Amino acid sequence: MHRSVGTFGPYYRIGGQKMAQPLFTTYVQTHGSFSRKSPRVSAIVLVESPIVEHFDKFEAKSATETEWASVLFGLCLALNNNQTSIRLGNNNLNVIHGLTFFHYPLKQDYANYYRDQIIKVAAESNWTGVRWIPRENNEAEKLF
Repeated sequence: MHRSVGTFGPYYRIGGQKMAQPLFTTYVQTHGSFSRKSPRVSAIVLVESPIVEHFDKFEAKSATETEWASVLFGLCLALNNNQTSIRLGNNNLNVIHGLTFFHYPLKQDYANYYRDQIIKVAAESNWTGVRWIPRENNEAEKLF
């Protein structure tokens, strides 16, 4: 099977009032960065005028924890800007697997916490789906 550039697989629904993906959705890319001095998350909500924000006032113990936090941050940023049909992209495969197979317990307490929060917030949306994207295609990563 031949895949064209930019095709990274389907979005997996993780929540929302609608079961089917709406025709028009808002694309959100998220990224987490970790250093002992300053864990940071960033998100880009791609609408007519992109909304770009980053946040670095929180506690995290690993790079994976910041990736989980970035997905929650991006989802909340989109909903706070009246975007209710959302396609989330993140380049951390562990996070995407944790969200798409949400009936399985995760090893880390923080991952279970963030997944529960993400699913709870996604339930408030019209439709929310996630998929993995390559790091080089993640515009939110380029903010740091």
